[in-house]
Amino acid sequence: MSTETRMTMTGLACSRRAPNRRIAGRIFPCLLAALLWTSIAPPATAGDGAYHVGPGDTLMIKVYGQETLTGQFRVDPDGSIGYPLLGDVDVGGFTTGEIAKRIGAELEEHVPSGNAVSVSIQEYAPVFVLGEVEKPGPYPYRPGMIALELLAVSGGLKKPTLALENNRLQIITTEQDYIDSQLQRFSLEVRRARLKAEMDRADDFSFALPTHDAIQDTAALNRIVEGEKNLFTVRKASLESQDQALQAQRASYEQEITTLEQAITLHNDELSLLAEDVKAMQTLADQKLTQLTRLREAQRSYSVAQRDTLEQQSYLARARQNLLDIEQRRIELRSSRDDEDAAGIREADFEIARADQRLGSLLLTLSEVKKEMTDATDAVATLTTTYAITRPVNGQYQEIAADERTEIKPGDILRASQKIDRRGPQLTLN
Repeated sequence: MSTETRMTMTGLACSRRAPNRRIAGRIFPCLLAALLWTSIAPPATAGDGAYHVGPGDTLMIKVYGQETLTGQFRVDPDGSIGYPLLGDVDVGGFTTGEIAKRIGAELEEHVPSGNAVSVSIQEYAPVFVLGEVEKPGPYPYRPGMIALELLAVSGGLKKPTLALENNRLQIITTEQDYIDSQLQRFSLEVRRARLKAEMDRADDFSFALPTHDAIQDTAALNRIVEGEKNLFTVRKASLESQDQALQAQRASYEQEITTLEQAITLHNDELSLLAEDVKAMQTLADQKLTQLTRLREAQRSYSVAQRDTLEQQSYLARARQNLLDIEQRRIELRSSRDDEDAAGIREADFEIARADQRLGSLLLTLSEVKKEMTDATDAVATLTTTYAITRPVNGQYQEIAADERTEIKPGDILRASQKIDRRGPQLTLN
């Protein structure tokens, strides 16, 4: 016997026993008896048609006169909610009416009695749709929802693409990849030629376009050649500018060396004259014909001239060393550019070899796809759609077979899969 039937029978029994003039005095005991009868009734089962709260649902609990106990509460995966004063309250598997009675009974120990408690579903746990649908993802649950309705809100099933359409798309994509790879290979060839021209100290750079029609976009080819030509001109000008700066320093040091050599020659002549003066003064001093002070002055002048000559020779040696350094820097400048160009040529050769392999692979792919396209032209395709629901049951997920009319529950995950079966044309034996 259902709970509602028990309440009805109890109420009728009380109304029969109570005369009209005494109904006001007896109605409260009758209602109390009905409530007591309801409180000892077992929880509603899945077959009674009432909704049973589950994980992910959001409950609106109102306690009249107690604002602190009123609010929204989300059901945890274990089927409980955290409620003020009561802590964790198990609500999973119960109806909203059962939850209201339970919370009301437990609150009587903490708050004054007589506060009515109401529980309603504020928001159901979302449902999910995955697989071959246009817009997979979570969606709000609506009581009574079936799989077909959930598919509708998710945009419906994706339009299947047959093998013939796939082959056509793949051919277009592969042909475009082939053209792109040819352009990349041509770019590598032009780059290699430019690097070789730099190593050969060429005055200018040019590259002839291929005569075959493999690449139709001649404008793109010309842009690649012009780009490498401009790069050759810029790098050549940069190298020449650096070399000219070094040559200017070299000329300056050569001029300094020439000047120092001339100065040293003049000092050597002056030293010879001073040496003769010192020798003459020495002779006169030995004959007592001059004073020793004049001899000492001549000797000091000769010593100063020698020191100046040594200092100029030191400057000359330093200038010559700087000249050697300039020549070494010019050699290193050329050598560094040659090493850079050689490394670039090795890298270009490697990339060209890779491009050749890729081009060969793309040609093979084109051949295979065209063959499959020819074989698929006469094929017959059959589309099959299957559905499955992953549903949380007692804390664990279970896989459930479904169809378009299967009822959806809160928290369900609907997966739609499509399979295309192909078979060749039927042969008729005569």
